[in-house]
Amino acid sequence: MEFRLWLERRKKTVAAVVLVRDGRALILKRGSTAPWMPGKWNLPGGTEEPGEEPMQTAARECVEEAGIRPIGMKFLKMFINTSFEFYVYVADPGDQEVRLNWESTEHKWISKEEIRQYDLVPHVSEALFMVL
Repeated sequence: MEFRLWLERRKKTVAAVVLVRDGRALILKRGSTAPWMPGKWNLPGGTEEPGEEPMQTAARECVEEAGIRPIGMKFLKMFINTSFEFYVYVADPGDQEVRLNWESTEHKWISKEEIRQYDLVPHVSEALFMVL
């Protein structure tokens, strides 16, 4: 198989962070122009860049999307489906304030009881229920 074709077909690595403050987790609403699942709620996260480990991806994406440098990141779980491997970490945001980038239009800090009220991207509710 041609290398380019193999590269396009291989699973993507996606990583995200569940930031927890006072028993609530941060979720971000993807904007209408977001390249993947616009309008749905998600964790700060995204796809790996060349040479990155999943934890580095999660931390970088958290800073880019939420303006928060995660503190004390710990591995939570890896979800696998046909198109990607999704690594999820949990971390403390400290007292840092959320600063959204262009991908998201709003954010919420939600409790376990509120999870089902949001239209979340795949696997996010499972991760939130594990942490909260």
